[in-house]
Amino acid sequence: MDISLPEIEQDTIHFNNELLFAEIGGLIASPIFGYIAFHLKPTPDFISFFAVLGSIIGCAVFWLVTRVRNHKKRGCFSTGKIAKDMLYYTPVASFTAFMVYQPTLFMISSHLLETGHGVWESILIAQLLAFLLFGTIINIYRYFLEKFTGRRL
Repeated sequence: MDISLPEIEQDTIHFNNELLFAEIGGLIASPIFGYIAFHLKPTPDFISFFAVLGSIIGCAVFWLVTRVRNHKKRGCFSTGKIAKDMLYYTPVASFTAFMVYQPTLFMISSHLLETGHGVWESILIAQLLAFLLFGTIINIYRYFLEKFTGRRL
């Protein structure tokens, strides 16, 4: 019995590549912001708030840079196309980020800090779990967007 997995389309690979690089931006900026906050006011809520802020900034910058790079590399770069993609992606990504990703990052990192874990460890563990949830939700959205509207991100 031969079981074969469905072929993954290049668009899906590029989309998830952009999500992954966005997360790398968050992984870089979030602990740095959290560490700076630790030196300003070493309370779990303050550190977690700044970790979230760093994550938002890092993810947004790295996602946009990667999106532009991917489009240029494939020879389909157009500010109009990226703007259209952002109309479909940004509202759902922002909603998911603010309702799932950022609360997960805040609550888990805060909990880990309160239970004696270090700043870097707490933020990185929380970031990984938040990204797994976000990536799953945004890929489900992408699937249904294409299925019902024919629109590809």
